[in-house]
Amino acid sequence: MGKSIIKVFLIAAMLVLGVAHSLPAWAQSAEMYAAFKQYRVLQKQGKYAEAVAFAQTFQELAKKEFGEAHTYYAASLNRRHCSHNWPIS
Repeated sequence: MGKSIIKVFLIAAMLVLGVAHSLPAWAQSAEMYAAFKQYRVLQKQGKYAEAVAFAQTFQELAKKEFGEAHTYYAASLNRRHCSHNWPIS
C-alpha cells in the first residue's frame, strides 16, 4: 500500500512539473503567434517578400515579450536571417 501511494505522488509531481514547465509557451501573445503563423504560410507558398514583414513582427514581439535570451527570440533572428537569403518572388 505504501509503495502505491509513493508512485501516485511521484506521477502527480511529474505532471505538475510538466505543466509548469510548459506555461511560458502558453503565455505568448495571440499577435506573436499570428505573425509567426502567417510568416510560415507565406514562406511555404514561396511568397518570400511578403513573409519578411511577418518575420520582422515575430522578431519584435518575441524580443518584447520574452527578452533577448529566450529561444523564441533566437528563432526569430534565424528566420529573419534566412529571409534575406531567399530568392526574390
